[in-house]
Amino acid sequence: MKKSLNCLLVFSTMLMIAISCGSKDEPESKPDPKLAPDPTPVVDESPYVFSVKNASADASIFALKDGDMLRLAHGTSLANYTISSSSVSVPSDELSAGDLVCGWYPATEDESASSVVFTIGDQAQTGSSFTKSLMPMMAIPISVSESTERASAGTLELNALAGVIAFKLYATDSNRAGDTVVSLTFDSSSALAGAFLCDATSSNIPSIAGLEETSITTTLANAPEMGSSASNAMTVYMVVAPGSYTGKVTLVTKTLAGEEAYYYFDVNDAIAVSRGQIGECVLNLDSVDKLGAEIIVNGDFEGESLPSNWQIGGSKSGEPSIVTEADGNRVCSFAVSSTSGNYWEAELHYYFDSALTSDKTYKAMIDVKGSVEGYQGNHINSIAIQSTHDDWDKTNTQFDNDEWYGIKPTTEWRTLELTFTPPMDRERFSICYGDYIDGTLYIDNLSIRQLYSAAISE
Repeated sequence: MKKSLNCLLVFSTMLMIAISCGSKDEPESKPDPKLAPDPTPVVDESPYVFSVKNASADASIFALKDGDMLRLAHGTSLANYTISSSSVSVPSDELSAGDLVCGWYPATEDESASSVVFTIGDQAQTGSSFTKSLMPMMAIPISVSESTERASAGTLELNALAGVIAFKLYATDSNRAGDTVVSLTFDSSSALAGAFLCDATSSNIPSIAGLEETSITTTLANAPEMGSSASNAMTVYMVVAPGSYTGKVTLVTKTLAGEEAYYYFDVNDAIAVSRGQIGECVLNLDSVDKLGAEIIVNGDFEGESLPSNWQIGGSKSGEPSIVTEADGNRVCSFAVSSTSGNYWEAELHYYFDSALTSDKTYKAMIDVKGSVEGYQGNHINSIAIQSTHDDWDKTNTQFDNDEWYGIKPTTEWRTLELTFTPPMDRERFSICYGDYIDGTLYIDNLSIRQLYSAAISE
């Protein structure tokens, strides 16, 4: 019995050892990496890239290039972006699905895409190159969505809002061809410049409206030589609002002697200018007089008062004054209370800062009208250039021309012109009107300039 118990005990011990040895701990199971959630999802941080191009037909002179800067509005942000590789890049964190990307040039500091302010005004040109920053341009907005490809987010197609006049200048006369252009002013018969508002968020190309300015000046630096024919004319560019324009051109040049010269052109054939295109105006300097600087101060009487150069002469002269006509134009007026019988008894003199000399030729112009028509005797407000010695010999001291010596004022403006060479130095210009009947005389746009050379062709 005792032997049986011992055998049972040994067997139990061996069984427990066998069980212990056979029941090793199973390794801890690990999750399948393919099924596990990603703790750091990948975010696409690549920028939105918008290509940039010009939409206008004549865009070659104002095409945007690498290094130029655009103003972009997107979401609630406005910033300037530099063009690189014909595109602009917008950081991904600055755009969201549903944003509208608006762009315009030149880059301004406007704070609202719906009211961008552009201005067409006086301009500058270096050499023969067009200054493209003068051309206002705007792109049709691009909408960003979830499916927008970052590397090719769309094309900002810049549409020119204005047009360009290319003034083509040439001369065959050696006295003109050597001139260097200083500036060109276009006084238009209709408004072509000023500030205007545009909505960059609009899907339509905005039109320019509400302009009031009729004059623009382009000033040149390092201007090239004057062209010798229409085919190789030098060009002065001017950005203007789209339209059709007539008017007057004033060209200022510097002569080989370093003096300023002036050329005046009437532009009677309308210059047609379309948006984003170039209209041409060819000007032959040989066709007009080459004149010196203006000698008369405030000859258009737009100042508040007459300069001290003006003085009254004669015992029956009326006091001159500047008056404003119904159209807003300011003119000089002087009244005659009664006919004197002698034209020298009522005079208005303009004293030159420097005397006109007998070795030079001059061109004089003046606009004249009267409140009533009529005259007494042979003279009506004789107009003369005379010295202060009052030597009234008609052939020497007065304009020897019926248009100037025996003027019959009418109630409509008349423009009088005369070219003359003083027989001796002259210190003043005189308007003698003692023969005028009761009424008021008006003058405007008095101009006297040295005539370098007269027009030599039409």
